[in-house]
Amino acid sequence: MTIGITACWVEYDGTLMAFNKKFSDQLGIIKEGVEEGLIEVGNHGLTHCVLKDNLFRPRLFSSNRVYHREFWDWIPESEHKDHIQRSQDILQGLFKKDIVTFIPPGNVWTEATERFASDCGLKYLSSDKCDLPTGQKRNGIKFLGKDNLIDFHDREIVLYGSEWLDRKTKEPNNYCSVKNFFS
Repeated sequence: MTIGITACWVEYDGTLMAFNKKFSDQLGIIKEGVEEGLIEVGNHGLTHCVLKDNLFRPRLFSSNRVYHREFWDWIPESEHKDHIQRSQDILQGLFKKDIVTFIPPGNVWTEATERFASDCGLKYLSSDKCDLPTGQKRNGIKFLGKDNLIDFHDREIVLYGSEWLDRKTKEPNNYCSVKNFFS
């Protein structure tokens, strides 16, 4: 199972707190799963959100959802590059393993994001909104499309329980046998 981890938590004032500082108990559990070969850690960005002008903050009468995607085409490419590199450095430092799968927050990214991800050692892009067929490469990164994933957030487990995930894995067309995508 691949778990996408956002390398930093964004505090209300915009400061960043590394995953291990904010979620130390969870880090231990995930490390154990990685060591046992049950879990692969995927890079889910540095912040998951847009930091500029505190756009990530909740609003009284409108949604901030659009600002909870990190790699929009209107964000400077230099920020894409910086966020991918910093998140790779943090995650690889925490798990002492190469992180090879990129999971763009909100399934939003650009071709430049792909190039930067590849330059930072990411080999696969996992998304349910791939614009390339599963197994095809672009910009040095191989796409793992929706045919091979069941995407969910930890919030869904909290809301619906582990039984929900168990049912989800048994639904038709939610999972197909994994082909040789990692060659």
